[in-house]
Amino acid sequence: MSTHSGPSPTTNTSAVPNTVGRGKQKSKENPNEPASDAALREFYDKNYNQLLPILAEKMHQEKVQQEKLKVVKARLNFEETSQHS
Repeated sequence: MSTHSGPSPTTNTSAVPNTVGRGKQKSKENPNEPASDAALREFYDKNYNQLLPILAEKMHQEKVQQEKLKVVKARLNFEETSQHS
């Protein structure tokens, strides 16, 4: 008898829809059909070392942008608060 208290493996607890097999990437052989998951996985595996620095740079840029936005929001909040005093 199992005492597993979590959701069953078939229960979908994610708000993100399952899009496995419904990719929008086009294959090079037939650009009118979506690329298969296997083809995307193969591309990823072959190009991992080239993709990793690109993804890391994009993540860094996003983090920098979020920090800048946080500073601007804090400044605006401070200015708004000081005007009401």
